[in-house]
Amino acid sequence: MKAGVFRKCPVTVQSKTPATEINAGRTVNELISAVSMAMDIEDGVKLYHGWRVAIIAADLTRAMGRDNPMETFYGGLLHDVGAVGLPYHLVHYLAKQSGEPRYDERAMDPAVVSHPLLSAEIVSSLPGIVGAARAVLDHHEDWNGHGFPRGLHDTEIGVDAQILHAADTTDLMLRDDETDALDSLVARIAGLASARLSADVAECLIERLRGGLYEALMDTGCLPDLFESSRAQVGKIPVERGVDAIGVTLDVLSRVVDNKHPYTIGHSRRVARYSLLIGIAMGLEHDDLTMLKWAALIHDVGKLSVPAQMLDKPAALSPEEYQVLQFHVSYTFDIVSMITDLRPVAAVASSHHERHDGSGYPLGWAGDDIPLGAQIIAVSDAFDAMTSQRPYRSLNDVAAACRELQDKAGSQFNPDVVRMAVPVLRNLGLVIVR
Repeated sequence: MKAGVFRKCPVTVQSKTPATEINAGRTVNELISAVSMAMDIEDGVKLYHGWRVAIIAADLTRAMGRDNPMETFYGGLLHDVGAVGLPYHLVHYLAKQSGEPRYDERAMDPAVVSHPLLSAEIVSSLPGIVGAARAVLDHHEDWNGHGFPRGLHDTEIGVDAQILHAADTTDLMLRDDETDALDSLVARIAGLASARLSADVAECLIERLRGGLYEALMDTGCLPDLFESSRAQVGKIPVERGVDAIGVTLDVLSRVVDNKHPYTIGHSRRVARYSLLIGIAMGLEHDDLTMLKWAALIHDVGKLSVPAQMLDKPAALSPEEYQVLQFHVSYTFDIVSMITDLRPVAAVASSHHERHDGSGYPLGWAGDDIPLGAQIIAVSDAFDAMTSQRPYRSLNDVAAACRELQDKAGSQFNPDVVRMAVPVLRNLGLVIVR
């Protein structure tokens, strides 16, 4: 690999991992875990909703003698992935108080009702966990038939979906002021038996909570260790030989990121496409091109932690809001660094807002201090922003966008990258991936 593409990683990890040596199964597992964490960051605070639901679901699955804790674990991580476009985190829409919605007008939001459908569609696209998609689809179906989105009741609801529902409900209760001790939590779960939850699942859940699960879940300092232990116990997602599991997973997760708000639908895939073409034009080798494409697909993953109403704001951001938005690249670095075999591209994915003249962010790198991969992504990202509808700017045509890239060569962009990119971008025509 050409060291210049992926150098300048601001952490102690400096290893270069050729794409041919990457552990696909581990990478897919870590990608899903990292994205689940990213979805649960609100105002800089880690909510751990997906992680706790996954831990509870896997524990219940084993306790009930079922043989697929891996699927319920990853279903727990991604059960709310279809809700990333909501203005607020889903826990605020579904948190219960005295058995009633805390925010009744939000609980009836069609986006809330439909999120299990969208989540199931996304999960079904990922390799190796199709069974989890079925459980995710029905994880808000109540035993008494008053749930959503399909209105199923009692045995029409699969056991894995019942388990996910119980795990999700438990975590929401743990966030409620009414549940301040184990006894109060157990009493509330018992009250839901044969109503929202099946009696068998509720009974098993109470037994597991009394057996030590409650204390483990409430110790947030040890929660990451508990999560890692649970993930190790359920095993890796199986990756079939000959399947580009990492590429498929990254492509699906890039669509999740872009679903955060309507103006970026397809953005990450287009940036990856443009970056790959520019890299080919610049003569990069195969492994470099692979890593460049992967970095481009997840360059905005940190935006999962940025409030949707800020991303959708049609007016100019305030200085405070702009500072929050800038944090998304730091989140991107942290998230990508959680994935063992993608750590070498963490700096590439998170440095696309550095500028050639040193006036960018987050670190103010300049010139060759910026990884070449990040300089390529920066050009692709800007081109797509200029040729796509955005709430804060008018749409530019391809020729105008190319002229702006040339005008900012030497200040915002690397002149050599722009020189190689413009002929490629100018001749894309209207064949743009949406």
